[in-house]
Amino acid sequence: LGVPAIVTAMVTRRSQRLGDVAAGTVVIRDKERVHAHDHPIEWQIPPALRHYAGTLDTGALGAEDYALVRSFLLRSGGLAPAHRTRVAEEVATAVAGRMRHTPPPGTHPEALLLCTAALLQQRQRAPVVAPPRLTDPFAAA
Repeated sequence: LGVPAIVTAMVTRRSQRLGDVAAGTVVIRDKERVHAHDHPIEWQIPPALRHYAGTLDTGALGAEDYALVRSFLLRSGGLAPAHRTRVAEEVATAVAGRMRHTPPPGTHPEALLLCTAALLQQRQRAPVVAPPRLTDPFAAA
């Protein structure tokens, strides 16, 4: 099924895939911004959201979920307000569903996403702690 898309990309003037030709879209590559989002960033939970963040269980989320949330947070500033809100709601709904979390009424979707990103980073950096050695309290000292 991918062969027609590859062939179309090779023969069109703008290297469009079959889906791009059908939809009339074009991919624009910005060479200056190719690595713009590759830099490390540390997400912080705002003090006003610490209690809310404590209610989130990110155990069911993985690297793909973090990549999705991170991608949205990094790009959200460049989105038109209506589009930003719609995308934030879609991403937050998907992530909350995987966490089996129902945000309290009035919770902004970006608050959920920011807390989730920070918690996933913290979990990834958490050191593995060796279990304590069990000692025999009756052993000769």
